[in-house]
Amino acid sequence: MSEIFDAAYQGTRGANSEDAAIDLLTSTAKLLPRDTLEDVFDAVSRGEARFGVVPIENTLAGSIHRCYDLLFEHDVKIVGETVRHIVFALIAPPGVALNDVRKALSHPVALAQCEHFFRQHPQIQPVSVYDTAGAVENVIRQGSRDSAAVASRRAAQVYGGVILADAIQDHAENYTRFLLISPSSAPRPSSSEYKTTIVFSVANAPGALYHSLRPFAERR
Repeated sequence: MSEIFDAAYQGTRGANSEDAAIDLLTSTAKLLPRDTLEDVFDAVSRGEARFGVVPIENTLAGSIHRCYDLLFEHDVKIVGETVRHIVFALIAPPGVALNDVRKALSHPVALAQCEHFFRQHPQIQPVSVYDTAGAVENVIRQGSRDSAAVASRRAAQVYGGVILADAIQDHAENYTRFLLISPSSAPRPSSSEYKTTIVFSVANAPGALYHSLRPFAERR
């Protein structure tokens, strides 16, 4: 019999999604890292994980539209949420100094949220990869003397990296909301506190959104 994990999340160890999973469950939960959001939803749908943890909204980048699409495409429901303060650091292998760094690897959204830092350090070229924590893992494993990664402080602890610059994000008020999803057939949580989330699509026609939202205004 295959092992069933407590929750799947997008990224590798040290990712912000892993931190959100620990917030929503416990530090002892069995977590399943997946490469993409699609993989997380598939793991929940196939019963490989009881829950999935996915980002849905960021105060700077806005809504994660792909996650909304996947909520439509899969038979899942939202059973919890958490909001995490996102702090980015520049992380390198031990012995590397800030002046040595010529490339900084990270997810494109993370790099976009650190533009001011890169303007201050024009010698460092931002390079997009699929995952923040995965970038730290690769940089530390390769031991490159001219490369660093942009990720969370915990990613530095997980992979043995050194923080060369801390809190390099453009705005201090950087928060991401994460959802806890489960199969629609799963029992309801025992909590008496509920928050309703409605996801819907409309036809590509004039007034379609207005007609969808008008009943809420009329029945306040």
